[in-house]
Amino acid sequence: MPFELTPAAERFMRRMLRFSATPTSAFRLRVRPSGSAGFSSEYDIEEPAPDSAELLVICGVRMLVDFRTQGLLAGATVDFSDTLAHSGFVFRLPGKR
Repeated sequence: MPFELTPAAERFMRRMLRFSATPTSAFRLRVRPSGSAGFSSEYDIEEPAPDSAELLVICGVRMLVDFRTQGLLAGATVDFSDTLAHSGFVFRLPGKR
């Protein structure tokens, strides 16, 4: 498994997928470096297509993740935060707090 999902991230992704049009849809996650050792992310609900994204199933969630994102998140934990200060994905890299 290239990365792990926390229960909060899994719940968020499942909720987004539940509102998608078809049962074959997948959660597309894109991550890129941003700022000092941070990441920015984008997500969408898409139908799998033959492109640069690989269809993964992590914690039972169908995900489309391109190879660059997989490399950036190798060994990381993906969390989801929904507070007054921040709403979105939080990436915890191995060896960093």
